[in-house]
Amino acid sequence: MGMHSTNLQNSFEIKLKDFSLEKTLNCGQTFRFFNIGGYYYYPYGDSVIKLQESVNNDITTLKVEIYGTYLSKDEFSSIFGLNHDIDYINKKIIQITPILKEAIEFSKGIRLIQMPPYETTISFIFSIQSQIPVITSRLNKLAELTNRQIEIDNMKFYLFPKREDILELPIEAVHSLKLGFREKFFLNLIKNYTMEDFENLRDKPYEEKKNFLTSILGVGDKVSECIILFGYGDLTGFPVDTWIKKGLEKIFNVRGSTKKLTELGRKTFGSLSGYAQQYIYYYMRTFKR
Repeated sequence: MGMHSTNLQNSFEIKLKDFSLEKTLNCGQTFRFFNIGGYYYYPYGDSVIKLQESVNNDITTLKVEIYGTYLSKDEFSSIFGLNHDIDYINKKIIQITPILKEAIEFSKGIRLIQMPPYETTISFIFSIQSQIPVITSRLNKLAELTNRQIEIDNMKFYLFPKREDILELPIEAVHSLKLGFREKFFLNLIKNYTMEDFENLRDKPYEEKKNFLTSILGVGDKVSECIILFGYGDLTGFPVDTWIKKGLEKIFNVRGSTKKLTELGRKTFGSLSGYAQQYIYYYMRTFKR
């Protein structure tokens, strides 16, 4: 707990095509980012990433500063999915399902972020039957309670807590998060699972991840797919929420349980599932509501 180094650890510029930071951060895959004065501040692990994007003739320039713990340009690129061959992915999805062309055009610029698995698990347990602003405020409150902070530009940003920080919190602090029925899922996770348990899954095949995650109290089909996709960067993950259900019905005229639709998505799109899911989600939530 307490202050971390506030020194600038790294800074660099990246130019790339077909990338939108604004869309990438606002498409429901990550919750704790702050848009202040033309910059985005993104707490990630033991770092805070400060970002500014400018777009000129289809080329996005990202100015990146890393505070707290050092992150290399390569590490940053892999966190933000900048190494995904997006042209190939988009062409391939359109080949499989030409009907998704409009959703892809609309969602152009989204990349899949890979977050730390433990934080992802807590985030999506908090997300059950909740709207994004509520999820975000719960997660921010949790980070403030454990008080690991980095100061940048005269502002304090709270890092996501480690498990041991959360274990030290009095139960009243946990109650103050107003998690409702999710509180028992959160407490069970913190008491019974370590960050290492989640790190150890990193190189395991999809089925093994799925079995481990769904054995955790409160983690069902949707939450486990979110963790697989957003926490492990496994692009065969296909989370199904109400927007995806609406999208699959509207675009493909299919209905079914979360489990059935997850299997259908993964079977249809294979290693492109995560992107297909994200495009349908963003399109339905932003454009087709």
